[in-house]
Formats: sequence, structure tokens, C-alpha cells
Amino acid sequence: MGLIITKQLIEKMNGTIVVNSDGMNNTVFTVSLPIRHDSHPESQEPISISKQITGNHSLISNNYQIENSEKPVVLIVEKNRDLCCYLISILKDKYALLTEINGENAIKTAQEKIPDVIISDVTLPLLDGFQLCEKLKSSLATNHIPIILLTLMHSKEDRIKGIKNGADAFLSKPVYEEEVLALMDQLLSTRKQLREKYNPFIRTSTHREEKDIDGNSANMEFLQRVTNLIYKELTNTENIIEKISSEICLSSSQLNRKMKAISGLTTTNYILKTRLNQAQKLLIHTHKPIGDIAMESGFNDFAYFSRSFKKEFGMTPTTFQRIPTRNKLTDTSQKFN
Repeated sequence: MGLIITKQLIEKMNGTIVVNSDGMNNTVFTVSLPIRHDSHPESQEPISISKQITGNHSLISNNYQIENSEKPVVLIVEKNRDLCCYLISILKDKYALLTEINGENAIKTAQEKIPDVIISDVTLPLLDGFQLCEKLKSSLATNHIPIILLTLMHSKEDRIKGIKNGADAFLSKPVYEEEVLALMDQLLSTRKQLREKYNPFIRTSTHREEKDIDGNSANMEFLQRVTNLIYKELTNTENIIEKISSEICLSSSQLNRKMKAISGLTTTNYILKTRLNQAQKLLIHTHKPIGDIAMESGFNDFAYFSRSFKKEFGMTPTTFQRIPTRNKLTDTSQKFN
């Protein structure tokens, strides 16, 4: 880690560092720096990385704002101050950051904040990275979060142990900026692809037994469980989110961040979509008055129901009801193609 920072500092000063080793016990580092007549010119830009390693200890506390942030949230779990600060310097522009220095606090922060990605060293106080990984992957609140483990270079044992405990990816020390950013992009891209895979389910969300779900995806099972609870509380217009959260044993904020991570929708928007899907089915398969259908689907404001239905399906409920039954599904499906 120190070599990486040293190299960056030297390059900031237009210098070079060369390493010569005989492969045994002797290694020579040669540092070359240009001679300057003024060692502190007024126009010289401060070296940004020095801010990351010479500031006070609060730098690696949770002082990065994540509430209402549009950036993906990353939790860094690292006891080594220099490495933690180096990761912060790499990620701070693209991600909202949280940091912890031991495994126990990391568990609490992960469960409370539900980050989008976790980067953790395998060597941590109180609870190591493997135990951290195992506990988070066995928790309903956090089992969807990708976890990157930082390991020693060529440590096959660490990687095997990490895989067994549910790690999604690995970074070998020393870590390099390009590798970190590429891996983060890959993990978040994979999550986006999974959300797209779930889109057909979300568009047609319906009540079904969890055992009847195709495949064994924990995320799909979770979505189905939430969907079933929405149908159970469909006409509850007062505290449906609190009811669902209580049934699943998650806080409302935990549920919201997990739903957003898996489906791309907040809990509120997912409930709205499910209610609209139910209203569409009733319009197709029954001849009930539209006002009754709105109430049965969980809408007590007809104007809001009509606006939401048109936004989702491209036409008002009244127009939709007038379409011959055999054409309704074809007409609405074109909106999604």
C-alpha cells in the first residue's frame, strides 16, 4: 500500500521510481525528482492524495452524506487507514461512501443503510471479512448486496474461503484504481441486468405460491413474498408499507433500499404498480364499475387512479374497459415492447 502512495506522490512531482531486485533478498528503489529553483512556488497545486492521508481520523468515519444521494452507496470496511483513504480517493467522485474499521460495526451499518456494494478486507478486528460475508449473506436485509473481499496477492486459500462464504468478487493487494473502478462497474452492471431480467415479473406481478416461482433466486423469492403481502393488504391505504415491513421483519427504510436494489422501484412505486396490475386484470375479466375496481385495487381517489392507470398503460381505465376483451392484453403489451 505504501508503495502505491509513494509512486503517486512521486508522479505528482513529475518524478520516477524504479525498482531493481535480484529476486532474493536485495531490492533497490531509485527515486528521481526534477530540480526546482523554488521548492514552494505559489502556483503549485496541492497534492490531493496528501489530504487523504494527513487529515484527522474523522476522514474515515461515516461523514459522507448518503441520504437522498443519487449515487450508488458503497461501504468500505478497512482497518488500515492508508488503504481506506486510498479507496476513498478512488471512489468518492462516483459513489456515496460509508466506512467502518471492524466487522461488527460493518454488520450494523450494512443492515441499517443497505449499501449497494461492500468492499471489505479479509483481516478485520472483532469479526473478519469471511465472517462478515457469511453473516450478511445469511440476512434477508443484506443477502442481495455484492461483496468484494480484499485479499493478499495469490492467496488461493482466501479466495476459496471467500467463495464458500458468499463473496461476489475479489481484489488483490496492492489494489489499483483502474481495477477497482472496473470491478465496481461490472458488479453494478450485473445488478442492472438482473433488474431487467425481473421486469416481466414486475410488469405482471400477481399473487402466487413462492414454491411455484421458476428457479431458486433469493431475489425473486423476496419479490414474490412482498407481492403476496401487497395483495394481502391491497385495500389498506393507511399503513401498507408498515404492515409489509413488519411481516418481513425489516424496517421501512431497509425494505425500501432492498426493493430499489432488486427491482429498481421504491416500495411505494412497486405497490402502485402491483395495484395497477390488479386493476387491469379486473377490467379485463370482470364487468364491475370502474369506481369499484379502483377501490378493490387500493385506490380511494378516482382521479389519481385514472391518471396513474393512463401513465402506466397509455390509456384511461374508461377507454381500456371499452376495448374488446380479446384485444386488451395485446394493446397494453405494445407499451412494453
